[in-house]
Amino acid sequence: MEISDIKQRLTLQTVLQHYGLQPDKNQRLNCPFHDDKIPSMQVYYKTGTVYCFSGNCKTHGKSLDVIDFIMNKESVGGQPISKHEAITKAKSMLGSEKPKLEYRDLPMDNLEDIFYKMKFNLKQSKTAQAYCEQRNLNPEKLEIGYNGRTYKGLFHCIIFPLKNKAGEITSLYGRSSVNNTDSKHFYLKDSKGLYPNYPPTNTEKLIITESIIDAASLIQIKTITENYSIIASYGTNRLTEEIKTAIKGLTNLSEIVFAFDNDQAGEMATVKYTNELKTILPNIKYSRLSLPNKDVNETLQAHNEEIFTHLLNNRTEIFFSNEMPVEKKNSIASHEPLTKELLQAIFSNEEIKAESLDTSNPHKLIYKTELANYTLKGGVDKQMNKLTVTLEIENPSARQALTASPATTKRRFKIDFYDSKQVEKLIIEAVENLQLNPTNLSKDLHELTELLDEYRESQQQQEDLAGQAIPEVYMLNPQERQSATDLANDPSLIETIKAKLTQTGIVGEDENKTFLFIVAVSHIQENPLNALIQGSSGSGKTRLLKQIFYCMPDENKKIFSRCSEKMLYNVPKYYFKNKLVCFEDVDGLGEEAEYAWRELVSNGELISGVSYKDEKGN
Repeated sequence: MEISDIKQRLTLQTVLQHYGLQPDKNQRLNCPFHDDKIPSMQVYYKTGTVYCFSGNCKTHGKSLDVIDFIMNKESVGGQPISKHEAITKAKSMLGSEKPKLEYRDLPMDNLEDIFYKMKFNLKQSKTAQAYCEQRNLNPEKLEIGYNGRTYKGLFHCIIFPLKNKAGEITSLYGRSSVNNTDSKHFYLKDSKGLYPNYPPTNTEKLIITESIIDAASLIQIKTITENYSIIASYGTNRLTEEIKTAIKGLTNLSEIVFAFDNDQAGEMATVKYTNELKTILPNIKYSRLSLPNKDVNETLQAHNEEIFTHLLNNRTEIFFSNEMPVEKKNSIASHEPLTKELLQAIFSNEEIKAESLDTSNPHKLIYKTELANYTLKGGVDKQMNKLTVTLEIENPSARQALTASPATTKRRFKIDFYDSKQVEKLIIEAVENLQLNPTNLSKDLHELTELLDEYRESQQQQEDLAGQAIPEVYMLNPQERQSATDLANDPSLIETIKAKLTQTGIVGEDENKTFLFIVAVSHIQENPLNALIQGSSGSGKTRLLKQIFYCMPDENKKIFSRCSEKMLYNVPKYYFKNKLVCFEDVDGLGEEAEYAWRELVSNGELISGVSYKDEKGN
């Protein structure tokens, strides 16, 4: 077994447990290699290493992996052991377990057998079965499997086979069963094949879904598969050439139905793919499904199968005809941004009639329809998990009546639009007091919620952009540029820097001041350097730090005597980007702040999770 295999399979956690060592909540240990009263060894599970920060430790300055740790631990208080003996010990910790296949070791010529085992794994895994049940995926009707931790790169994934024209499995797709937010789609490298398979050559009507799980949802429904073939696109940016070639070979094809997500990305992908396919299949019909939920699978979870029969019977044809207004054609041809109105124009030749939200006064948003006037006093809540507003509803037709009193023309409400019960209560009260049509009022409030969501997201994007540091550019004149070039090409650059620092008044500490200056200058790089200045009290650490700090441009530096525990979590997103940050003393960092700073240095970002109660108090 290679050393690299041992390091990959033997986890740091296993080694620490073997020696009875348990890190504290900050992932620190009392170093086992020297007399340590205060935990000075940091454990890094992510890299599988440990590091002792104490200068009294023989391992100080070295990052230890599992083998190094074993070698040093077995040598404490006894006869030192060799690295070979440490490797033998590591193998014994692994036991007789056979090495597992890695992602890169997948035998691509034997995927049929691998997938057969994954199908068996699905039947044995309660976690996988629960996920399939939640997603309305029936293993009895679908070819699906499950990978726990056998194949790296597909950990904890529901597995779907991709097939070639002969019906053979040529690749695998994994949908994470534990992560449904960021990293949830996994493909083998250089994946080929279609899902669920190549459509039959006699296909007349073809449904294209945005994802594999959406296609799997539809192929379970017999009434659909009797009349349509189904094929999955691999997202909004991957209608592959293999898929297009397969579609082009369907000589009897008369219609393509897009079943993409009910969001802007899905709508834009539908337009894009329709354009692409129309160049190779210009004489067929193109249409799309108007999904009531976000995607096909969510729609299947929320409704009976019959909903798709209704959606298909009422699908919207996509028009690219001469009936479209010339200005809209020109907008598409010139690749102008696809607005909501333009997308609707592409999908239908009906006239567009949409109300707009008046945001000229951010503290008084106005929305007017044929039914009523809606005014939001004080703007909208910026917390994205709710949409709380003070809403005034006015019935303009009641206002025109001579006998109408102010109480019957206007009503004010405090409401969270994300709370369906509050919305229902508002509708009842507004109908009773303002004599409004309940159906039209419900429609108005739904449209208003969508507009407020869009407005709030656009405001958030503007704030994010405003928070980004815009670097000030200093334009060098020819003499300055030549001087800078000469300095950069100086064969004795380090000595020159040392001399120039001395000229500024930083006398002595030649090596330290030169080193710190190079560290400080690196703040303009993507991955800057970091330094910790150690020395006895009164040795001039802070003075040297400040002298180097003063050499940097004022707009690119920050210095702190003290940093509270919460400050690092609450500063704006780009607050530290390309900034030289100095702490005068480590004692000024609280324990939480020190941990946060280490994470910020190593990962480049801080991610903090918080909890809140729902309406039931959970």
